[in-house]
Amino acid sequence: MQSLAEGGFQIGALARCYYPEGINVDEKNNEAALRKAKDLLKRDEVTIFEAAVKFENLLVRVDILVKMGNLIQLIEG
Repeated sequence: MQSLAEGGFQIGALARCYYPEGINVDEKNNEAALRKAKDLLKRDEVTIFEAAVKFENLLVRVDILVKMGNLIQLIEG
């Protein structure tokens, strides 16, 4: 588990190098994370780390979400 956690931190650090303009959704509470991601997605262009997205009863935290106009790219490490 420790090794997996360290790998996650390394991927996060690398992602910030590739997308320095990115905004981290660091809220641990799912509802707070959903609200922050929803607010950020109102922008025309945004890069979000750990974006919370909910569809019906499914909740995901996306490693990197890049929005450019109507195009949304999901990137998982």
